[in-house]
Amino acid sequence: MFICRTLNLIGESDLTVFRSTGAALFGTMLAALAALMPQTASAHAILLDSTPAASSTVQPGSQAIKLHFNSRIDKKRSRISLSSPDKHKTVLTIAPDGQPDILDVTAVLDQPGAYVLHWQVLAVDGHITRGDVPLTVSKSAP
Repeated sequence: MFICRTLNLIGESDLTVFRSTGAALFGTMLAALAALMPQTASAHAILLDSTPAASSTVQPGSQAIKLHFNSRIDKKRSRISLSSPDKHKTVLTIAPDGQPDILDVTAVLDQPGAYVLHWQVLAVDGHITRGDVPLTVSKSAP
């Protein structure tokens, strides 16, 4: 309850009471609290970057691959596969540990040519997102 004193024209004091509703005050406090709360991911998982980078050229051999997303990923329900230059597809094993927004795999890139890394992830919002990361393996090590 807010109280305000005003003077009328003849100098006598009138007591004017302004009542605020509890709902208005509660609503304002609730809105302020909601603005301070961390926001959860509401969009699909988006690939932010990869190592090696998309369309890059790498040396033949064992290659550590990282896919970095904009939200946490359910690693148990996500998949990564690799298509080699001869169109052979290999399912890669995702490391279960590590950061929740990064998928780590190791692939053997033993043939020179064009490879495609195919990924399918389940984000914490419950939606599946798919994409590809093209790579090229050079003809020989330096």
